Amino acid sequence: MALDAALPKAKLRGVVLLFRQEDEYAADFEILCADRVVIVRVKRTRRLHCSVSEIEEQCTGQILRFRSLQAPLVLCRELWVWSVHGTFRFFRVENTCITEIDQDGGQLVVAVPGLTGGCKAGS
Repeated sequence: MALDAALPKAKLRGVVLLFRQEDEYAADFEILCADRVVIVRVKRTRRLHCSVSEIEEQCTGQILRFRSLQAPLVLCRELWVWSVHGTFRFFRVENTCITEIDQDGGQLVVAVPGLTGGCKAGS
């Protein structure tokens, strides 16, 4: 269900290639954008409105699997967290941290203080 909700958003960013839905795969699909390839894992959660560090804690397994993949400059790793109420939050998985982004993969404009955060300079 979370994957079904994510696909229309993904198609707005580029061509979507689905992976087999098997546990050993680190991602659900990839998006072929004009300037990069984005691999995406969609994760359902009951608690979406929390700090980035709490999201990182909730999704530790998925993030560690992502970090095990080598990410050249043209490849981005994204975690899309979906609530049971149909709301998404989007995160870029860096080598040492995660950063919240908007649904288009761009820098997030902070609307709610304390709920966002992410990589510090040099991470």
